[in-house]
Amino acid sequence: MKISFQEFDAIYQRQVDLVAPLWSAQMQEEIAKHNRGWAAPYDFINYLRRSNLRYYELIQDLPDGAKTVCDVGGFWGVLPLALTEMGLQVTMTEAKKYYSGSFDPLFQLIESKGVRILDMDPFEDTFAPSEKFDFVCIMAVLEHYPHSLKFFLNNVHGILNKGSRLFIEVPNIAYLNKRVRFLLGVSPITDLQSIYDSAIPFTGHHHEYTMKELRLLFHWMNLPIVGEHYINYSTSWNNLGYFLKRPINFLIFWLFPTTREIIGVCGEKR
Repeated sequence: MKISFQEFDAIYQRQVDLVAPLWSAQMQEEIAKHNRGWAAPYDFINYLRRSNLRYYELIQDLPDGAKTVCDVGGFWGVLPLALTEMGLQVTMTEAKKYYSGSFDPLFQLIESKGVRILDMDPFEDTFAPSEKFDFVCIMAVLEHYPHSLKFFLNNVHGILNKGSRLFIEVPNIAYLNKRVRFLLGVSPITDLQSIYDSAIPFTGHHHEYTMKELRLLFHWMNLPIVGEHYINYSTSWNNLGYFLKRPINFLIFWLFPTTREIIGVCGEKR
């Protein structure tokens, strides 16, 4: 789909403005119960603002003829809302059993704007949407799941038409900043304190991926890869200011994209 970053960002930020007033301390504390890394002062709105770069990468692999989209684990609904405004028919899945009534206004708002929400968990055998989609995206979901992905991948493969595309995005465990911290004796994955302070089951990051592993998922699903993406989004790095401040980091990111923060792969069912 051809759309400039400026055009997409204007649409996307309007959706952040739409959902931001609904966020409450009660909602944040509830989801932080099982992942203390999400407790205040973690700024979810800032995370959403900066995620414009992540989602614009996804747009690059959205086929021009696509009409129906499914965002698996959409939660905030900002991406589904943006895609809806762009003229697509959007469905998002979310397992509402993990949320209390305090999240109802958010889900009601999302649905009022034309996004359909399926109350389904793609990691369970009850995940069985009755239709297939032209484009399916799974953004920042897989790293939160601690078990085998066989069932999940089979479920997702089942909602793809011939010619449909699947986009999966995950944190890159080979991210430069994580490599440096590891050299200094800091684990590249979730710190033990956060896990210790979280209720069971822990819903933070259980496994972060390399690009080789992400490609392997598409191999298992027999989906030829049509796009690979390497993204830095939490820090604005591709500019003169960052180059002057951290020239070595800039050059590493530029020369070795596999050291960037987020990795994404798009495959097509043929």
